[in-house]
Amino acid sequence: MSTTFWIQFLGIIFGLIMMYFTFVKFKRKEISSSETFFWFISWILLVLIAIIPSILDFIIAPLNFYRRLDFFVVFGFFVLLGC
Repeated sequence: MSTTFWIQFLGIIFGLIMMYFTFVKFKRKEISSSETFFWFISWILLVLIAIIPSILDFIIAPLNFYRRLDFFVVFGFFVLLGC
């Protein structure tokens, strides 16, 4: 099995685990229903991108990234700098 498979597999597992934790937080009334909706959409997008990474090609191609991982590294830096 290739490295790509394992990265996709870990992305799917991580997304599913985070959906579970989001659901638990909602049941404990630690987050509201609108926050739950936002996080579920985010985790579903993560799982979808892990399963079908080519759906990001329309964003990655115009930005001249060679690999999808390069895009995620740059995006991660932007998120960290924005916090």
